[in-house]
Amino acid sequence: MIRSAKPSDVAELTDLSFRSKGYWGYPAHYFEIWKDELTVSAGDLAGKTIYVHEDESTLRITGYYSLVFLENDLVFSGGVLDRGWWLEHMFVEPALIGKRIGTRLFQHMREICRQHRIGTIGILADPHAQGFYEKMGCVYLGEYASSIPGRTTPHLQYRVLPE
Repeated sequence: MIRSAKPSDVAELTDLSFRSKGYWGYPAHYFEIWKDELTVSAGDLAGKTIYVHEDESTLRITGYYSLVFLENDLVFSGGVLDRGWWLEHMFVEPALIGKRIGTRLFQHMREICRQHRIGTIGILADPHAQGFYEKMGCVYLGEYASSIPGRTTPHLQYRVLPE
């Protein structure tokens, strides 16, 4: 089941962010740099669109995504994120990666975007997730500087509505 996130979810979403990112074996010091990026706060619920995938039998959150609208271009890691809609996060419980939860979340996101007439979504993906996003129909635009010095992250775009 996919539902809107609620304030009581934020600690669980933050924990899931760290567990899911940790699945890829990144060094511990990366997580210090990513701490603010991976933390979900109650304030995020007011300014972002966040949906969770919840196991219907256990009511445990097994994945989530968040969309954010940048009202202005944003300088980030030495580059510029264009004004518009961005997929800020999409995380799945590590033990459930490959079980189609990410696909269901992406399909839900696509439907929400269509309902709200959002034409395109920008994505700065984890390098390990690039293949997933391309399988979902996203187009690779190039590399973008990461918040980790000397590292880059794939910049993709998903066209929700035709031009």
